Amino acid sequence: MSGTVVAAIDQLLTDQARDAVAAFVYGSVATGQAGPSSDVDTCVLLAQPVSTAAAQRLRASFVQLQERLGYTPDPDYPVELFTVQQIRAALLGHKVTHAIEQARAGEELEPELAEADEVEILRALLGSRLTVRASPQLDELTALANQVLAQQLHRASTPPSRQVLRVLGIRRDN
Repeated sequence: MSGTVVAAIDQLLTDQARDAVAAFVYGSVATGQAGPSSDVDTCVLLAQPVSTAAAQRLRASFVQLQERLGYTPDPDYPVELFTVQQIRAALLGHKVTHAIEQARAGEELEPELAEADEVEILRALLGSRLTVRASPQLDELTALANQVLAQQLHRASTPPSRQVLRVLGIRRDN
C-alpha cells in the first residue's frame, strides 16, 4: 500500500505542484501502523511560497487523494506545505528549543507546543518516512534537525534517548 501512496502523491505533485523540491510521508502510514481512521501525513517542500489559491487547490486535491486511497484526511491539514526557508527558521526557532528542553527534562509537552507547526516539522524530519521526492535540500534540512536535537541534548555523539523521542512524538523504525 505504501508504494501506491507514494506513486499517487508523486503524480499529484507532477500535475499540480511542479515547484515542489521534495516530498515525504511521515506518521502512521510511514511506520506501517495506519488504521481505518488514519490520514496520510505528507510534507511538501517548496522552492518558494505558493499563492493562497494554489495552496487551497493543493490541499483540496490532497483531501480527495487520501479519500480515494481509503484514508481519512485531516480537513484542516491534509498536507504540510513549507519552503526551505520556513523549515530552516522553524528548526532554529524557540518552539523547537523549548520542546526539546521539556522532553529532556522528562516532561510531557504542553498541548499547544506539541501541536505547533515547528514541532511537527521536527517530528516529520526525524521520524520514519517514505520519500516521495528526494532532494539535497531535504537531506540538508534533515541533517539540521538532527544537529538541533543533538545540540539541545548536549551530546552530539550519542543518539537521543527513547524517552526524549517519545515525548517529542518522533517515531522511528529502529
